[in-house]
Parts: sequence; C-alpha cells; structure tokens
Amino acid sequence: MLRHAAAVTESTIAIEGADFDVDSTTVAVGGQVVTVRGLAATYEHLLLPFFGDHQAENAAVAVAAVEAFLGGGTQELTGDVLDEGFAAASSPGRLQLVGLAPRTIVDAAHNPHGAASLAAALGRYFDFDRVTVVLGVLAEKDAEGILRELLPVVDELIVTTAPSARALPAEDLAALARTIFPADAVRVAEDPRGALTAGRLLAARTEKGALLVTGSITLVGHTLTVSRDEGWLGS
Repeated sequence: MLRHAAAVTESTIAIEGADFDVDSTTVAVGGQVVTVRGLAATYEHLLLPFFGDHQAENAAVAVAAVEAFLGGGTQELTGDVLDEGFAAASSPGRLQLVGLAPRTIVDAAHNPHGAASLAAALGRYFDFDRVTVVLGVLAEKDAEGILRELLPVVDELIVTTAPSARALPAEDLAALARTIFPADAVRVAEDPRGALTAGRLLAARTEKGALLVTGSITLVGHTLTVSRDEGWLGS
C-alpha cells in the first residue's frame, strides 16, 4: 500500500535497516552515544540524551527525515546541526529521572511492547540492585501482557488505580498480578499518591534501589506533578 501510494505521488520510501540504520550504540552518562547511518552519510559519536535502543532507532529516523527534507536524502548534515538538535531534544515521561534518594524513574509504557522496551533498557542502562514498581493501568489496556514483560526486572510491585475514570481498579489489577508475580511481592495502594510514598520508602532500603512508575500516561503525569511539588530532585 505504501509503495503504491509512493508511486502514485512520485515519492520515495526510505526503510530503516536498508536505507538508514543505527550502526552502534554505547551507554553513556545521561544517555547513549550512537552512530547513525543516514541517507546521505554516516554520523559517528552522536550524544543522545535518552536511554533505550528504541530511542536510538528514533534518532536514526529523525536524521533520515531531516536529510530527506533538506536535501532529498543526498545532502550530508553538519555535526553542529546534529549536536545542537539532539542536545535540545526531550522526551518527557520516557525513562525520565524525576527523583533522587531513592532514584525514581517514570516511563509511560502502557502496552506490552512498551513494557518490553522498558525492561530491556533497565537491564542495559542502569545498575539498580532492587527495583520497586508502582503500576497503574487503564481498563482497556493489556495489563496481563504488561505484567509479564515487567516480571524479569521487578522485585516488588505496588499496584494502584491510575488517575483516570477509565482506570482498572487497583484490587482487580492486584488479582491479575498475583497470577504472574509471587503473591508476597504484590502490594495494593488504591491512592496513587500513597502508592508513590510507599514505593519510595521501599526503594530507599538499598543503596542502589530504584522506584519505577509506569503503566499509564495519566499515572506518569501525576507523578511528574508530585515530584516537582515535593522536590524529589532536590534544589
């Protein structure tokens, strides 16, 4: 369908993996250093201020899109343009650090695919010795799939009712979670703010403990507000 549409409009199609790609990525402080093979050139040692292989792939798409827009895919971009562009980029709510002591991260993964990317990134980019998760999911989402993807990287799970009229009730989510996680690893905190307080207390018990808040965009948004109001990142 896409190829037909391109032929009708006399457009070109660029495909990741064939026409452009991520050649390499290395963990770095505050993100990763990537090498991107674009449409017009290969760009090495780009500092990307995001975590996750999926973010490196997003960066490759962005580079190819700019090349296509500015020079039809034939004009090499300058290093300054790329450095300034990535330095100014932001991705709120995606593996975003919102608190210290304990380290607290939010990620708006709300389906199994997003949860799988999140779990992979946790294992690759962080050295947490214990991960506590506060999870709230909307009723129409695949909560079971999300839970199964998170299982390998979660030590303690606090389920809550996400701040939305469409949220899956915490008790229902807990019942599902206990069919996947050990029963003693699952706790219930109906109120999201109470869940965050409990999660930070649990995460603070070890030197490298962390709290991860995920499962819905509304829960992540609530956490961003609470973290700012309570100064979790300090002054």
